[in-house]
Amino acid sequence: MRPALRCLEFPYWLRTPPVGIGGDINLDRFRLTSNMAYTKRESPNLGSNGYTSYDPMYTLLIFSSADFDIRDYKDNYWLKPGEVQNNHFGYNLETGQYSGKRPSELAINSLKNLKDRRLFYFAEPAQAQITGGLTEQDWDAYVGAPTELAPDQLALNNATGNYSLLSRRYVKYMDNDPMLYFTYSEQCFIIAEAIEEGWVTGNAQTWYENGVKAILNYYRTLPHTAGEVHGMEIDQAYIDGYFTDAAAYATAGTKQDRLEQIWMQRWLLDFYQGNGGNYPQFLRTGFPVYPLDPATSLNPEDKNVYPKRWMYPTDERTKNPENYQKAIDEQYGGYDGINQVPWYIKD
Repeated sequence: MRPALRCLEFPYWLRTPPVGIGGDINLDRFRLTSNMAYTKRESPNLGSNGYTSYDPMYTLLIFSSADFDIRDYKDNYWLKPGEVQNNHFGYNLETGQYSGKRPSELAINSLKNLKDRRLFYFAEPAQAQITGGLTEQDWDAYVGAPTELAPDQLALNNATGNYSLLSRRYVKYMDNDPMLYFTYSEQCFIIAEAIEEGWVTGNAQTWYENGVKAILNYYRTLPHTAGEVHGMEIDQAYIDGYFTDAAAYATAGTKQDRLEQIWMQRWLLDFYQGNGGNYPQFLRTGFPVYPLDPATSLNPEDKNVYPKRWMYPTDERTKNPENYQKAIDEQYGGYDGINQVPWYIKD
């Protein structure tokens, strides 16, 4: 009989010793990133999308034979090798139309507030704004979808061209944007936050700016962007002049002001990445503030809050009922609900 311990709140693979890895791994970097992904306390964790989910790269490394080479399997994912991939970002290959992939209002407005040219790498201008006379270089031509609206209203607004769509470069060039994990930029933002919190010494502004410069340089050197970013390329001159207005480190502001700047930049790293890091960050920091409308909320227990945790799976309840109940009693007063606050995000 296995105990249903608190660790069951975490992804399974983090409870399994990482044996059998060839080569070196920077454990300090992994520990630092994981500690500041999920929890307000010190515990090993990394964003994941559920109790039974596994980090895909970890699974490839740990559970594959020694001679496995992921590059040998690339063509399994291409409809036309080098041209069209199975994952086509919501683009209908038969009609040539998008099927509804829209950047959120929160993402679009955050980029516009920073005058961050990643906006032009991520999105297309809203057709209604172009029809109204704006150009693709106009910041106001980009309009995000309010995620708190009902799906039918979003679809109606989208049909009339009110929203920006995902950049067409994602469709045209399938070898374009790799998955980002444990990036130098993220490490910079983690260190900047730690300095602001007083956990380590250093210059938080320097680390914040280093993190931003690194991710902007990543997009500056990204392939297949020529002619695809609406004439708003990220070049070295733009990077050098980035830190003005809202993007300038708030040295004269409050600690909370500076933390929110750091958290925002770390959040933007994950645009269309799908690496599971965004929501745990939101639960840990409360930032950025995700919009919530009780009228459209799908939270079955309390439509005024965001869920805090994954419930234990049915398999755990049926095969390990005694220890399952013990864990629920100790942590949540006997109720296994999605809005119960786990120990790792309590102050």
